[in-house]
Amino acid sequence: MSSTLKCYSRAQYVQDRVAGRMQSRGEEIILRAVSELAGPEPYRNPPDLSLSDLMVIAGSVTGGQAFIAISGTTVTGRLVPGDKLMVNSSLLTVMAMPPTVMTDGDGIPLTDIAGNPVFGTPTVTFTDTLSRDNGFPVVAVSGTTAPASLIGKRVIRTNYAADLAVYGYQLSRTKMWAMGWVELDSIGVMIAGKGVPAPQPKINDQLIFAGGDIRSIMSVGVQSLNGVNFSFQIQAR
Repeated sequence: MSSTLKCYSRAQYVQDRVAGRMQSRGEEIILRAVSELAGPEPYRNPPDLSLSDLMVIAGSVTGGQAFIAISGTTVTGRLVPGDKLMVNSSLLTVMAMPPTVMTDGDGIPLTDIAGNPVFGTPTVTFTDTLSRDNGFPVVAVSGTTAPASLIGKRVIRTNYAADLAVYGYQLSRTKMWAMGWVELDSIGVMIAGKGVPAPQPKINDQLIFAGGDIRSIMSVGVQSLNGVNFSFQIQAR
């Protein structure tokens, strides 16, 4: 067996051991990869929205593609392909925006008087779904062949492609001080590295705990062996 294979096998062994220990002794945490577009309006994903009154206000099918429009009181940011919306009992998956949907100069899809998308040559093309005026004026979706039947129905749950379930535990305050993390309003968290793709986790990503507590990542340290990450030490607030 070559030395390279031996090193790789040892690194994988350590990664698996740490992952197993985290799963048995820690808790499930959602690691949310936050992304923004370049420009004056970042259109953050996952978006900031309230589910209390998020509702479908239009629905149509063109060329076999279903479209809906969503409105609420607090909606900013963008949806990306793979995000999911539970509307009533229908689980919808956000698709890439077709290049035939017309847009304005900001890349926001145009709609007709009924709230359905207008087709033609877009001014600016985005595959993601951008928000405007506390809503998503056009969302291409799969999971329904009758989107008009969803008009007036609430969006009751969202699942984002940016969310990854990981296992870890909070570090003691003594451990945090030893690492130089002295901010009183921050917490330290150790998570397993197995299954976490690059470049996660990064500053401004989020950790979401079982009780609903959401923390933004301030700094990240990595423990690795031969290029294989087996744990991340995260400071978040």
